[in-house]
Amino acid sequence: MRWSYEEQPRSITAVLLLLLTVLSAGGSPLARSASAGSVLAGSAFGGQESLAPVLTSPARTGDGYLGVAVRRAGTLSAAQTDRAAALRDRLPAGGRDRLDAVLAAAAPEEQGYLAAAFAAGHPVAEVASFAATIAGRSPYWLRSRLRPVAATGAGAVRFRGNRIGQYNDTTCGSTVVLAARMSVDPLYALYVTTGGRPGTVEESDERFLRRLREEEQRIHDETDVLWPQVAGTPPWGLSERLNRDPAALGGRYRWRPALPVAGVNRALLRQALTEANRGFPVPMLIGDLVPRHYVLLLRHDDAGAWFYEPTAGEIVIVPGPDLERRDFDRLGYPRLAGVILPSAGSDRRQRGLHSR
Repeated sequence: MRWSYEEQPRSITAVLLLLLTVLSAGGSPLARSASAGSVLAGSAFGGQESLAPVLTSPARTGDGYLGVAVRRAGTLSAAQTDRAAALRDRLPAGGRDRLDAVLAAAAPEEQGYLAAAFAAGHPVAEVASFAATIAGRSPYWLRSRLRPVAATGAGAVRFRGNRIGQYNDTTCGSTVVLAARMSVDPLYALYVTTGGRPGTVEESDERFLRRLREEEQRIHDETDVLWPQVAGTPPWGLSERLNRDPAALGGRYRWRPALPVAGVNRALLRQALTEANRGFPVPMLIGDLVPRHYVLLLRHDDAGAWFYEPTAGEIVIVPGPDLERRDFDRLGYPRLAGVILPSAGSDRRQRGLHSR
């Protein structure tokens, strides 16, 4: 489904967004002229490097029982594993012992969610409380409430039959932020799906849909400071919001616009695909003649690139030949306008959970 921007005010703001995204010094590669030579000299910018999937491994798996838990195949991404190991190192000895005890007491199918919650920045006390909440739950219960946004199959993203998507035509960016955090932070996903109170009226369809809409609007308000909400979310607002969010996983997101320079856009896409396979959710802005719509890149494998598309609330696979042509029409619009890319190792503080 494509959202219409035919109304004149929205067309004007779309053009304004195009101009600002290209000219914003904070996000444009042109603002880094000092390093432009080294960047353009890379093989990726030659336009010939393959876009085949690149598998990544964590720098380390961590010590103690955390290391045991994350070594199970498919438990955590490389980025989550690195983040969890770094956060464990910052704990005092008593904290490390308590974390190990919580993980050791949990069932194998629960340990990955507990380790992911710790990697997202939740303190050990919250991880312990979370462990008590999910203890004894079935694998389906865990997946549906703690990881509803995941690149495990194409099709609708739902909770109890309700679509997880944007509620109006200006909240695609807000919904992408929400989905990014839900994909890596199971405690936040539990809040969105159940209000943090599973088995109560908070799990009802009415409460869930109201909470989803309120959360999207809250993010929309936070990312559109000094920007008209009718124009959607500016990429610098989205990147700044991600940098205050556990979804960053210790990285630092920055806006990178697509440019009419040979090889640059191919390299930009290549980097986005690589970061997604490290475990970072990667927002991408697509459009036609102007930027129109945010989508979320989750994974890249032999089938193609796996995206969360917020308008339909679906996981959509863009196959390899389309990626080679940088054709994103399956997501609603054909052209890449830019990518909000993470850079690992730039976190200067330990991120904790927001007020929720």
